[in-house]
Amino acid sequence: MTTSDRAIRTCVGCRQRRPQRELFRCVIDADGHARVSRTAPGRGGWICGVDCLDAARKTRGFERAWRVRSAADVDDRLRDELNRANEQGGDRRRRCETDDDERVH
Repeated sequence: MTTSDRAIRTCVGCRQRRPQRELFRCVIDADGHARVSRTAPGRGGWICGVDCLDAARKTRGFERAWRVRSAADVDDRLRDELNRANEQGGDRRRRCETDDDERVH
């Protein structure tokens, strides 16, 4: 078992704890744009997928993870990046169970 198999991260949207390999890492690049990258330097926020973006925006999850005051460009750019990463990463669908509903990622 490798370290990444045991590493647990919390989604900034739904707040569920999952193995690191099941989540996407989102960072702010040098130009100040949000992007999906496991290897980019800097603080990262982990998210299950596109469905958790709205919750992350409402709870200011990325602002806390990145320690910035505003992450205004997150929604559209990051949504595109997550969709692209999900397509390249194969079948990453799983249930994201929250108190109020169930969503498929």
